Parts: sequence; C-alpha cells; structure tokens
Amino acid sequence: MDFQFGAHAKAKSRFEKALVSLQIFHNAILQPSASEIETLGEFEKSLINSGWNKPENIQKSADALSETFAFLGTADGEIEADMEAWDKGDLVWPKPISSQKLQEIRNSRLTEMRSYYKGQMEGIKNLTSEERQSLKLNVSAGIYLYSYMSEADQKNSFMDEVFQKENASWLVRTREEIIKEQIRNGEAL
Repeated sequence: MDFQFGAHAKAKSRFEKALVSLQIFHNAILQPSASEIETLGEFEKSLINSGWNKPENIQKSADALSETFAFLGTADGEIEADMEAWDKGDLVWPKPISSQKLQEIRNSRLTEMRSYYKGQMEGIKNLTSEERQSLKLNVSAGIYLYSYMSEADQKNSFMDEVFQKENASWLVRTREEIIKEQIRNGEAL
C-alpha cells in the first residue's frame, strides 16, 4: 500500500470518526473536504514519522497538557528557588494543588477558552478567503488531535473530560461557521 494513500485514508477515517463522536456529521457540508483530508493526511504522516501517534507518546502529551492546564504561573523568586531545588536534585514538579484551587483554575480556563473562541467566531466574516481556509485547517487539526488525545488515560488529568469536550465542541462550531461563511462567499471548501 502506498504510504501516502494509507496516511490519507487513515486521516479521513479518523477525522470522520471524530466528527461522528462529536455528533456533528449529520450535515453533508460538514463532511471533510478534499483539502482537509490532504492536510490531515500529511499531518498523520508527520505523526507517524515522529512516533507521536504511539499510545505511550499520546499519553505523555496528554499528561503534559494536563500539567500545563493546572500551571498557576510563578511568584517572584519562585523560579530561582525551583532552580536551586533542581540543582540539589529535589523534584519540585508537579506542584501539589488543592481541589478548590484547581476548580478556580478550571473556571478561569473555561472563561478564557470561551472568550477566545467567541472572538474567533466573530472574526470569521472579516478574514480573507485564505485566512478562513487556514483557520479551518487548523481547527480541523485540533479536532483530529482531540481524537488521538481521547485515547489517553485521563483518570489523573487536571483537565476533566467535560472541559475537553467543550473545547472540541468549540472547534467543531468554529469549523461549521467557517464553512458557512465559505459557502456564503462562494469560496472553495
């Protein structure tokens, strides 16, 4: 089997499964376009070549994303103290976090995410056709990666499944708005 064809077929299948799992594959215009399949096929090849798509590497990425999600930032002098601890061989990460603080962070991240996507959606009509297409491909890649990340063990994740699904839902809605705007403007999908 031709490697390129195999990667594109796998990308198409995975992307379609992601769209079905997110319950938005009901409309013909929302099905993957040829440009999305081409781009995601190339993306899949890069994941294969780098080994990222192996279960253990997907898990490492999910764990790193979870730690980033709960990162509070640093107070004055904290980085220096952490570096001194590392020099002494003391492990300072991940730092313990209370469930109350985690909930505060989650609420803040939800607000940031919603604000970001609302801004993206409001700006779609003002983008050039090339910018819209680029954004659609980036959003499609996000949905595609979500399909991989959902395979990771999330039981110890700081990011709960509801948060992740809301993020995926925003990606899907953004993609849908882009497609609608492309149709209104007679642009290639």
